[in-house]
Amino acid sequence: MEPNIDKYASGWSQRAESERAACIEREKTARERLSALAQHLASRHGASRVSLIGSLARATFRRDSDVDLLVWGLPENAAVRAAREASDLMGIPVDLLRAEDLRDDWLSYHERHGRVLHER
Repeated sequence: MEPNIDKYASGWSQRAESERAACIEREKTARERLSALAQHLASRHGASRVSLIGSLARATFRRDSDVDLLVWGLPENAAVRAAREASDLMGIPVDLLRAEDLRDDWLSYHERHGRVLHER
């Protein structure tokens, strides 16, 4: 019995399209929630500036991507709680990087390539 290559290829094609659609929806949801999240970090945790960095900023977001934010003015003792709250608000994992913890070269890179979401 010969394998049905067309059926196999069609199944993989449908699966790939389903994954693409899920990724697009996840990215759309993440982008819709960014502004509210930046405002939350500012009002609840005292962040003076919040920038989007990483795959969502570079338009390379995938189905398993998280959201990466660079945050200025976030107290060190609030970072873990803020990251947990951010993930809960977004519905997907969020990584928060405190600007104060980065080396100058990394900070400069993210300032050039990131997208400011909030600044006071």
